[in-house]
Amino acid sequence: MHYTGPIYRHPLEADTPIVEISYGCSWNKCNFCNMYKVKFGASPEEHIVEDLEELSSYYPKTLSRIIVANGDPLALSTKRLLKVSELIQKYFPEINTISCQSSIRNLIHKSQDEIDQLAEAKYNDIYIGLESGLPPVLKQMNKGDTQEQEYETLKKLKNAGIRYIALLMGGVGGYDYSNEHVIETAKLLNTYPPKMVSIITTGIVSGTKLDEMAKNGEFK
Repeated sequence: MHYTGPIYRHPLEADTPIVEISYGCSWNKCNFCNMYKVKFGASPEEHIVEDLEELSSYYPKTLSRIIVANGDPLALSTKRLLKVSELIQKYFPEINTISCQSSIRNLIHKSQDEIDQLAEAKYNDIYIGLESGLPPVLKQMNKGDTQEQEYETLKKLKNAGIRYIALLMGGVGGYDYSNEHVIETAKLLNTYPPKMVSIITTGIVSGTKLDEMAKNGEFK
């Protein structure tokens, strides 16, 4: 298998096979994150084919679920994503779910028609790192998207019938935005209910921008 750097997946996907179609993060500027050390790139098609051939030697043709990694595959063009789906279904014709992680940034630039095509191509369980629904928190964490874009993107997914899992950061509002963070995030989730809400506690990782912000009092 061709894996570039650490591979991340949600605990729910512990038994789901993974094929890498991209590596690194196309943004890699969130103030709390130090996950991706390699420059973003797309896996060569021949690597994807080789990996699918290897997986097909371990998993039955009746496999129904697979993950495309790493953390940012939907940054790839819709055309390329559709080709990946075609390759996956060649080796596993009964696939009905291609799971992946994404950010709002990667989806906001895709049209409703493109999102519909991805849904048809089985990209229908997407883990989205929303973190918060509050504008000043999104800005403070340098998420690279806005509250308006969160609503717009989740509307597209709903229209296409794509399920999403909301990845949130408890406590990311800090002292200044604690209550507002909870209220605005809840409003977002109530407007576009996810398949599941997955919350992690905000941790301040040494060496990140958030670590620096906490030390100088900018984040309390």
